[in-house]
Amino acid sequence: MLRPAEHAADDAVILTAAPSLAALTALRLARCPGVTDASLAAVARACPALVELDVSGARQAVTDRGVAALAALSRLRVLSLDGCSRVSAEGVRALLLRAPAGATVPATAAAAPLETLSLAGCAGLSDAALAPIGEALAATLRELRLDGCPQVTNRGLRRLLPLGELRELGLRGTLVQPQGPVWRALRQRVQRLACDPQAGIYCVGLD
Repeated sequence: MLRPAEHAADDAVILTAAPSLAALTALRLARCPGVTDASLAAVARACPALVELDVSGARQAVTDRGVAALAALSRLRVLSLDGCSRVSAEGVRALLLRAPAGATVPATAAAAPLETLSLAGCAGLSDAALAPIGEALAATLRELRLDGCPQVTNRGLRRLLPLGELRELGLRGTLVQPQGPVWRALRQRVQRLACDPQAGIYCVGLD
């Protein structure tokens, strides 16, 4: 794994190093606010073997454009975008379905077989982001973190029902309430489930 010192990596560093990282399988760029969409595009072009990528803490520097570029990483299994507040449903759709929001055409290629997707603190995400997750990752996704996404509600949860392999779901800091048939269906299936309706805490399978 390549793991630059905290805050040390920026676009200049990544753009210079990327051409020599073709065999890299894991890259951690957490808490590097100087990493922007340009870095993600460079990584997507230069690192086809990448399996794990963490760009959490990029805040407003990473947008839908950068996330869409990661669709080229066909081997990606673990992706963390925690705290990337400018990422929206459009970016998630472009990443997973390789199509712009609202497009009626089918996906041009299969999504990367993500097993872990962490979107905690991505305040720009709404229920609309859950549809491509459920559609593209039904057979592979095991962990999904949506904590701190205040636009996510019970209405969007039904989009997650196709996730047959899902074992961990984080919903703290959302508007999800532990009620309704969709919630009950997820509760029966998911081993670790947590939300905090109206500042209370509801947990299943958590220590």
